[in-house]
Amino acid sequence: MKRIEMEIELRDPATLEPHPLNAEIYGDGADAELVQSVKEQGVMEPLLVTMDGVIISGHRRCHAAKLAGQQVPVLVVDFGTLRDEEEAVIHNNRQREKTTEVRAREFARLKQIEAGRAKGRQVESALRNQPQSLNGANLPYSEPEGRARDIAAEKVGLKPRTAEKAAQVVEVIDTLKERGEVEQADELRAKLNKTVNGAFKETKGVKAVEAAARQGRKASPKEKHFRLISPVRYQSLHRDLFNFLAAQDRDGWPDMPKYAAVESIEEILTFLNR
Repeated sequence: MKRIEMEIELRDPATLEPHPLNAEIYGDGADAELVQSVKEQGVMEPLLVTMDGVIISGHRRCHAAKLAGQQVPVLVVDFGTLRDEEEAVIHNNRQREKTTEVRAREFARLKQIEAGRAKGRQVESALRNQPQSLNGANLPYSEPEGRARDIAAEKVGLKPRTAEKAAQVVEVIDTLKERGEVEQADELRAKLNKTVNGAFKETKGVKAVEAAARQGRKASPKEKHFRLISPVRYQSLHRDLFNFLAAQDRDGWPDMPKYAAVESIEEILTFLNR
């Protein structure tokens, strides 16, 4: 990273662009308290921006300055590569309080960054040792596959396997949102922020639905339901429901999308009797 302008300059915040990674991982703006502080005292800490005016550090301060009608102090920095820019965005958010979801999103991007760097090192090494080989993109990957994962996990403060599971849950959350299942996405997010393993187990049903779609069929109610409760709990509820339906001389498994809110067999029976 090379700083281009050593002197702090003032800029109109409207001329600066937020980094897309900031919205992707953090997605928050200035709160009323920060806006009021900027109105009274201005922005005290300079923003870091690229040569093109893209914000690396200071998104909330910039947002507050816009709302407060204030200019912002900036330092212009040349980060060299897009990977370095993205890592700097994450690094400059290291002091904020983070949910597990945020750490998982940081991990996923940092893992991509580290894997890209490893690939670049491999290509450079191969071209030094084999100058005639110009097609570095097709070289086999030789570094330990888990190295990028381990580095990224350490940077976000998670164990590697936990980080991988959390990142997979985040992918499912995004899939649910894209499908318009916002309530289910929110429920899975809340679960992730409490327990990674619990949330990871609940993602299996989403993957089952996607697999069914690829096979040209609809997922069964059992498959769709599986992601909302644990396997043991599913078996217990399935047995109780089977007995209830048999007693009522009713066939089939009811398609009940509200299972995520169900905590007991009594609630299920109440739903069935509506």
